[in-house]
Amino acid sequence: MPLRSATTCRPLAGLVGLVGLPGLVGLEVRRRVRTAGALALAGLAAAAVAAAYALSGAGAALEAAAFVVTVACAVVAVGAASSAPDDRASGAGAWLAATGASPAVRRLAPALAAGGLAIAAGLVAGVLVAAFAAVTGRTTPVHVVETLRVDGAARLVASSPTRAAARAVVPTGPAGATWELDVRPVFRAADAAGRGTTTVALEAGGVRTVHPIAVRGPSTFPTVGDVAVETLDPDVDLRVVAARRRTGDASFAGQALLLGLLLGAAAASGAPLAALLARGTSAPTAALAAALLLLVGATRDGLLELAAGAAGVAGGGPAAAVLRGAVAVAPDLAALGAIGEVVAGRALGLASWALLAPAAVHALATSALLALLPARGGLS
Repeated sequence: MPLRSATTCRPLAGLVGLVGLPGLVGLEVRRRVRTAGALALAGLAAAAVAAAYALSGAGAALEAAAFVVTVACAVVAVGAASSAPDDRASGAGAWLAATGASPAVRRLAPALAAGGLAIAAGLVAGVLVAAFAAVTGRTTPVHVVETLRVDGAARLVASSPTRAAARAVVPTGPAGATWELDVRPVFRAADAAGRGTTTVALEAGGVRTVHPIAVRGPSTFPTVGDVAVETLDPDVDLRVVAARRRTGDASFAGQALLLGLLLGAAAASGAPLAALLARGTSAPTAALAAALLLLVGATRDGLLELAAGAAGVAGGGPAAAVLRGAVAVAPDLAALGAIGEVVAGRALGLASWALLAPAAVHALATSALLALLPARGGLS
């Protein structure tokens, strides 16, 4: 999105000269938020979030809204950061050079502006999600949890005439609270794959109780000290993903705001990448390539599993190398897993924010390259 005219932005030229990078970032932000495309994107995103809460239940609505927010923030990040070719073509690049800002500052400003706008978009979207959830009465209960230690077997196996049961022991803490066991199924029989529930036995203080639970996801129980967990279904083993104790409740509105901020920050990691690609390609090509790399970063675990499978097949080596190469150059967006945490009713903790670190390192590395590399043809 090129500058509409030098006159439009000339009042801020003095600011650029006075404060350098912050002034130029402010100029870049100003010219991006006043476009018809920005207003259209904001309207479409708000309408999609409203539709999700009007048509779905609380959990599904939050998940759909989080997807919309992530896509919108990513569009903001890569679209706003890839304007360098349009600026050069319109003559705006020469006008920006006349402000006295250094070439490195002029290269970094669009990326920083786009990243800031993506984060701001996430925050605004978080407010909208909280508002729509409150209006429709579809807020999701959110709990503060702490991870519990799991001793014994990580995979629960029922006893049989030929093997002993593989059990896990979870120190759930004093009575009066709630703990949850998060499991995934490993089916031993083909006809068991359609089952949605299984049965486990919990033993604490010499008392044994039997409970039906879902084969996938968390199930809740009252805390009773150390609990031995055993599956009773010989056709369905259970892999223990985590055990957690609920320590309190959290505000849904606050969690929606934090989730929006986290999603915006994750999407913002693509802004320096888009700006870097725009140094040598057209704006649409740079934006599309950066968006595809963000998609790769969001699905990296599945792609790495696919690459591992391809590597084990005759002739699959090149395909595996391509997949691994794409994953290597894409930002790691494991932080998007926070969507599942809030949808499942768990408050965001430090671990969720720590998952932003790889994306932040990627953004710093691409920003350094952006500051150092001139555009195609030697232009700054």
